[in-house]
Amino acid sequence: MMIDYETYPLSREDIRFLSKMIRKKFKIKSIKFPILKILEELESLYGVILVIEEDDAFDDGVMAELQQDYDKSYFIRIRNSVYEKACRGDKKCLGFICHEMCHFFLIEFFGFTPIFPRTLKNCKIPRYKSMEWQAKALCGELMIPFDIFCSNKDINDICERTDSSHSQARYFIKVVCKNN
Repeated sequence: MMIDYETYPLSREDIRFLSKMIRKKFKIKSIKFPILKILEELESLYGVILVIEEDDAFDDGVMAELQQDYDKSYFIRIRNSVYEKACRGDKKCLGFICHEMCHFFLIEFFGFTPIFPRTLKNCKIPRYKSMEWQAKALCGELMIPFDIFCSNKDINDICERTDSSHSQARYFIKVVCKNN
């Protein structure tokens, strides 16, 4: 079961702006967001500890996760199979890793920490206040730059020019572009 946390509100436009700030911070000029390169930089520049673990060390459905230790150290835990596939260019696996990096960006770079401990059984968090939705949206904005692809309706072209999966590109076209 995924646990979500409520945080301060962010709109899609806010997240788009944050993605541009992250690209600028890491001096990324290419269309593709270099996920594995940035993961290494998080380790060397910000002390984020990368932990690759055997798949059976994770709950079902968890591909990667950001954890914070008692001393405020951050760990990005990644299933071994996910990391291996990401290193071979698997776009879904790159997306899983990018999503966890986005949690780190939102918390450490922009201060979007939980303000409510977690979702309760019968209480839904509005998307714009959901830490999971914000990380998912930021991941999408980093991997598929809106300004470049908002008028492009070719899923294969988007996937070829970015590291996004087909399902991510479809969501971008059907939801993100349609609502902007």
